[in-house]
Amino acid sequence: MRDFSWSASQQVVERLLQVRGSVQRQKLTDFFDRLTLDPLSLSEEHFTDEEGNIYHLVVFDRWLVTYHIDDAVKQVNLLALELS
Repeated sequence: MRDFSWSASQQVVERLLQVRGSVQRQKLTDFFDRLTLDPLSLSEEHFTDEEGNIYHLVVFDRWLVTYHIDDAVKQVNLLALELS
């Protein structure tokens, strides 16, 4: 059972829709599901904005994923999905 759920920004959804092939899209959504199991364990880098929000970066396959962990609602917010 997952402790967290995930949500995707409009940019992430649009990028997913542009991905060719359902297999590649499924790999990405499976990776997002894995992030919900332990969001900090996969983070390769992080940065903090002026307001103190922490953003995490991880490379999966050929994709750079930027996300924020909202502990209060147990949610991984996927903010950006870019080719690395």
